[in-house]
Amino acid sequence: LSAVELMRKRNEMIETAKQEISDIALNLLAQPQQQIDRLRVLIGLCKGERIHSLIRETVQKLAIASTVEVFVDIIPGYAIRPLSEEEKSQKMKKETKKLHDYENTLLNYYNKYLQVIEKNVTSEWICCLFHSFDCYSCVLFLILQFCSCNSNAF
Repeated sequence: LSAVELMRKRNEMIETAKQEISDIALNLLAQPQQQIDRLRVLIGLCKGERIHSLIRETVQKLAIASTVEVFVDIIPGYAIRPLSEEEKSQKMKKETKKLHDYENTLLNYYNKYLQVIEKNVTSEWICCLFHSFDCYSCVLFLILQFCSCNSNAF
């Protein structure tokens, strides 16, 4: 392929990935409890799984920025805590159990996301994200996570 064809192909692949990320995020925001397992795909994109090497870093940045925005919107405004053994053994209403299952799944995905951030995000990446996206809450969140994971980073 010529350089021009390669750039065209790369741009097409990025647009396809953007659309996939957008579709996943919109589905999650529209119905978080029903679509919670879509976070698995989004976190996979954050890790760079099944992404062509030509666009991997760009897609990872897009996925990381989008995922944090999804979490900001779907994480409830109250504290989520694990159930005690006593609470687990008690009978619950169907809706209550469903809510606890959702919260537990959300926490598990959030933990996986933070592990991706801890492993992959460097101060250079944060600066690049800051300049690449108009996503200030995302960047601030990532900076806070980066600083908490790497206390000697700055």
